[in-house]
Amino acid sequence: MSLATSSRVDTTQKVIMNPRLKHVIDLNTDVGQSRDVAFFRQTDYALLKYVSSVNVPCFVHDGAPKQVLEALHHAKLNHCVIGAHVGFPDPTQQGYSVQQLDDDELKTWLLIQLGALQAVLKPLHLDFEHIRPHGALYNAFLDNPTVAMTVAKTLFDYNHWAILVGPAGPLLKRVEEEIGIRTAPEVYLGRHYTEQGVPVMGEATAKSLHSNLVLEQLKQVLNDGTLTATNGQTLPVEAKTFHLSPQLDGVVSTAEHVYQLIGQPVALPVAAVTSTGWSHGLDQ
Repeated sequence: MSLATSSRVDTTQKVIMNPRLKHVIDLNTDVGQSRDVAFFRQTDYALLKYVSSVNVPCFVHDGAPKQVLEALHHAKLNHCVIGAHVGFPDPTQQGYSVQQLDDDELKTWLLIQLGALQAVLKPLHLDFEHIRPHGALYNAFLDNPTVAMTVAKTLFDYNHWAILVGPAGPLLKRVEEEIGIRTAPEVYLGRHYTEQGVPVMGEATAKSLHSNLVLEQLKQVLNDGTLTATNGQTLPVEAKTFHLSPQLDGVVSTAEHVYQLIGQPVALPVAAVTSTGWSHGLDQ
């Protein structure tokens, strides 16, 4: 049986919350990137059945209009919350090349991307709820507090209600405290983590963890609130969203198992506010 005809998740489960949720947490993936288009078409966008939010490229680092519109159509059909996947202006390398931009340049490129995506979303009666750095900008977000602050402040000035998704850790907490923006700390499933709590990025590690190990990684975060680093050290971690890359081997099957372990992925805006007590009791 093909993935296209396999049993489907009832999409109403993404918008009607189960009062007996095991965990209030978002499950996220990328869609609309050039390198992933063939995968999604071959699998009839089956991955979107199991995730609650998606990151869509904003036409600067990647994202041809037709493939973005196709991705948005399937995201809407599957009741996935939309996020702006922002990156460096690098269409040749699809956002994976490091660029040295001053604050004003980076801010302007971010605003161009947010405005472009919102303009496309408006006729579809959609809007983006979060922003997630992509590729080299994600790496810079890990390595450079100045970049992280510029991204956060730009988003906050553009939309006070939007959520910044970023790697779980002290930098994201600092961003939230200093800028006042809502954040959703992320664990990047399938990645090794260093003893500093930083995911090991790069194509060489994109498929480094077997699906069984991905599930063990998830269980450890859910049950113990920890990750195991490459040196064997156990690290505390708080997460409101888990990211699954479409490039991960067997990602559709893995996503189905993750969905079952979580109990039901929850839309990112809800997952991000559970720590405030707004939805007290749902994550017990």
